[in-house]
Amino acid sequence: MKYELIIEKLKIESEIEKLNKNFRKYIEQVFSPVFLNKLDRVFKEPLIIEDFKEKSNVMAITIGSQISVNTKMFNELTTDRAMVYIIHELFHVLQNKPQFNNIRRINKMLGMATMSKINEANINKFLTGKSQNIYSNYKDEFLSYCSNFAFDWSLAPSLKNEYYSILSNSGIFNMKSEWWLKRFKK
Repeated sequence: MKYELIIEKLKIESEIEKLNKNFRKYIEQVFSPVFLNKLDRVFKEPLIIEDFKEKSNVMAITIGSQISVNTKMFNELTTDRAMVYIIHELFHVLQNKPQFNNIRRINKMLGMATMSKINEANINKFLTGKSQNIYSNYKDEFLSYCSNFAFDWSLAPSLKNEYYSILSNSGIFNMKSEWWLKRFKK
């Protein structure tokens, strides 16, 4: 008897149809074809996006590999804006999976580059321009914040090129896509 291995492409399932319909289109812009193949091999089942049941102003949160969103708030977002949040949370999911140590390593490299520039420029804020404890709570946010337009590059202008170089040299990201070109406009 001949067996055929069929690998489903990574997808998500949520109550929000625009997320289900557009997820693949967006991650193809974020990740390189080689990395997409790895995602497809590792994720045998769709990522289930749950509704964040508590009343809160939190848009989305990831605990372990579970992404939860505030469905009411998400339904008010454009598809582009909603996908920015989902990709942000997907980076957290990947950092929490041992199969994606390379994502964690890249985030750490971005963090080390950031901290040296922040210390060098004597900036006491995270590169979002908001007062945040950059030494503890936000150590997993460097890659995800980079992807969602959260950085104020003017706080440390040379860091933009350093981030681009780290992401580009990794081979993980589709740096020629519209997704990344928007984030690293010259």
